[in-house]
Amino acid sequence: MDRIDKVYKLHHLLKYSRYPVSRGDLECKLECSKSTVERVIRKLRDYLGAPVAYDRGKNGYYYAHGESFELPGFWLNQSEVHTLFVIQQLLQNMHGGVLEDYFSDLGQRVEKILASKEAGGGLMAKYVAIKAVATRTIDQQIFRTIADALAKNRRILIVYHGRERGSSTERELSPLRQWPW
Repeated sequence: MDRIDKVYKLHHLLKYSRYPVSRGDLECKLECSKSTVERVIRKLRDYLGAPVAYDRGKNGYYYAHGESFELPGFWLNQSEVHTLFVIQQLLQNMHGGVLEDYFSDLGQRVEKILASKEAGGGLMAKYVAIKAVATRTIDQQIFRTIADALAKNRRILIVYHGRERGSSTERELSPLRQWPW
């Protein structure tokens, strides 16, 4: 668990706990040492302005009553950043597809999120790339024609070259089932 994850988890623990949470419980739940718990509490209290208080009688930390606190900005955990990175790479490798226009805005949003400080400031894209291996090129016009025929539940006529016989053959194809629309 990295530092941002610990701050986020501490916030969650303090916000949703009915009773003060002991430092020992925080060490266990945050999977870290006493000094790390103290650093995370300091960061949450001093840098982010959280109303973290300590109750000596109950031996635990809590958010001061009557104060509502939310973490500022856009917080992502490590697995969410990795998922967004994979999505970004896939969207960047999508060229000339039927959905390209629809996903271009999504791609820009994902890039903006990944460039944010909370997501690592774009460092992942600097060091990691996902490459398409052994992909086939697709004639977009043919793909659109077939997709349109499927969407409209229409038959299509294709001409293909059979390698085994070495000759061209015509075949009429139809969708396997009716679409609900």
